[in-house]
Amino acid sequence: MRLQVTVDSSTYRQLVEFATSMSYPGLLTKYICHRVNATVTGLPQSQFETCEPRPKLGGCLVTRWVWRNPEEVEEQHALRNAE
Repeated sequence: MRLQVTVDSSTYRQLVEFATSMSYPGLLTKYICHRVNATVTGLPQSQFETCEPRPKLGGCLVTRWVWRNPEEVEEQHALRNAE
């Protein structure tokens, strides 16, 4: 799979959010998210998964990827911030 990424640097945004840690319930955590719009060619059109080797633990970390439209992502982000 040959990928090409073109980043639109004029769309850069930094978002700072405080929320309870998902890993450590009760711990207030500062999340800093850097966002840009990018065009990526060469990706599969359907859902796919990747496997990241974990030599010390054995096996691999499997991540499943799914495509979403930008409106759906923004809506979910807004709902999470409202909590």
